[in-house]
Parts: sequence; C-alpha cells; structure tokens
Amino acid sequence: MVTIPTTMPSRLVAGDRWQWRREDLVSDYPAGAGWALAYVLRPPEDGVPVEIDASADGDAFAIDVPSATTEGYTPGTYRWSAHVTLGGERTSVDTGSVRIDPDLANAAHSTVSHAAAALAAIQTAIENAAADNQQAITMPDGTRIERLDMAQLLMMRDRYRREVARENAATSVRPPRGRLIKTRFR
Repeated sequence: MVTIPTTMPSRLVAGDRWQWRREDLVSDYPAGAGWALAYVLRPPEDGVPVEIDASADGDAFAIDVPSATTEGYTPGTYRWSAHVTLGGERTSVDTGSVRIDPDLANAAHSTVSHAAAALAAIQTAIENAAADNQQAITMPDGTRIERLDMAQLLMMRDRYRREVARENAATSVRPPRGRLIKTRFR
C-alpha cells in the first residue's frame, strides 16, 4: 500500500502523479464545514504560477494532481503558499518551497540547469574573447549581453561556478561521516 504524505513534499517530479493530504487543518478549517484549500506555486524566473485545488476528504483535504498535468511543469525550485477560503474570506495557512525535478524518461526536459548552461556560455565567451575580443554574449535564455570586458566575464564565471557547485553539492550523495576504526585479526 502506498503511503501518502501529510504535508507538501520538498521534492516532486514533473510527469509523476502528485499526492498528499492535509489533516492538520481539520480543527481550524474543516473541509466538511465548507472550507476550501488551494496551493499556488510560483516558478523560478517569471513563469506562470501553478494553481492546485484540494478536494474535501471528510474534514481533511486531499491533493491529487495527475501526471498528465505535471508533465508540462518546468523543473526548478518553486515558492508555494497554501490558503483556505470560506464565503469569500481567505486565510494563508502555510508557505514553503518545493524542488520540481525533471522527468528523466521524457527527453523534452533538459537536465542541465540554467546556471550550468550559463557557465558554459560564459566559458565559451571567455575563450572567444581571448581570440577575437568578443563584445557580446547570448545567455541560454536568449538574453544578449553587450560590451562585456574580460573582468566582467570572469566575475560572471566565478558567480555561476559557485552556483553550479551549490547545485552539485545539493544533489550529490555523500558518504556517511564518522570515525574510522581499523581492526586486524590474527
């Protein structure tokens, strides 16, 4: 039997079915009394917000988003807020962030982050600038930046290197830390 989380998960996968329940709101905002729960997810950069309506499940709320809906969501870290409504009155009940990972089975999503793609573009610009004094760079999102000198390129490279390193550290599997005890048997 599948265990359904009772809070908004911290990581979700685009293209998967998303499910969770909110039983913690029963005492103050019971669904059976007419309260409605909704989530708004704000994507990174200026994307279109995602709105998710919960269903009443007795006095609790059930959130169930089909995979056909989530497959179009852009991977990234989203800020979210949850609010309840009753009779035109709205109350915020929770906020947080969620990481939406790409569906690796779907080739439509790139697994390269914006920071990694930007770092690659900046590295290319540095190499080209050394050869022919390039004065512009086109970022992965299509933004064209004009008149960059080498100092600006190096500064941007360092910033994106740090961001890529943070992303890699956040997704890496680290071995457990502890004291190493060596034993020899005779």
